[in-house]
Amino acid sequence: MPVKYVAEMLMDRIAASKVYKGKIYTDADPLLYFQSAREIPIMHENTRKLLLRLLTMLAEQGEKKTFAYVKGTLLKKKQK
Repeated sequence: MPVKYVAEMLMDRIAASKVYKGKIYTDADPLLYFQSAREIPIMHENTRKLLLRLLTMLAEQGEKKTFAYVKGTLLKKKQK
């Protein structure tokens, strides 16, 4: 899957978690949801690994650093 779509998948999961959790949202919520549904092999292994890495980064380093990495490193690297 192209990296830009994995980035979009990340953003969709963050947005959905914020809507569902409301004021009790934390940056770990998208990762926790992903881990709870991980047993179903519905995506390519490389896509799953990249999404897991990004969700883990979000949980551990926060939204600001994760967004900066996606925009400034991941997407730019794949465009070249």
